[in-house]
Amino acid sequence: MISIQPEWCGYIFDERKTDEVRKNTPDICCPFKVYIYCTKHGDKTNLNRLYGTGEARKMAGKVCAEFICDRFTYIQARKEGPHDYHLGNMAFLRTQLTASEIFNYLAGDLMEKETFDVGGWAWHISDLKVYADPKSLDCFKMWYKDERVKRPPQSWFYVKEL
Repeated sequence: MISIQPEWCGYIFDERKTDEVRKNTPDICCPFKVYIYCTKHGDKTNLNRLYGTGEARKMAGKVCAEFICDRFTYIQARKEGPHDYHLGNMAFLRTQLTASEIFNYLAGDLMEKETFDVGGWAWHISDLKVYADPKSLDCFKMWYKDERVKRPPQSWFYVKEL
């Protein structure tokens, strides 16, 4: 299960965003199913445009879609001096983020350093299914425990559907 803000959910649901950037990936082979938890907070403009205010509000704080992640693409962020930034392997990704936004997300606290080399991953989104009736978190169990999901992931975590 992956947490995504409403703004980005809207871009995913209208298929303008087909890659989700994260700092790491699951330790499982592709393809695998990913459930989208739409966070409660964030800009809902894209969701409102696609589904109307009432439907968009119904998605916030719920698991509102699923997709198949069929591949990962490695993204390298490198700084080689005060103004010498490089972002590798980005040409074909559809993330709806600027190169600067991706660089800052991947580099984070390292931005103050003179040089560094870090990376992240683009999770490719395929076979998207948006739920007509979003599901609550307690419809899922933690993968490693026999207990229902009580809180949304900070980024992502393993789950199984009940």
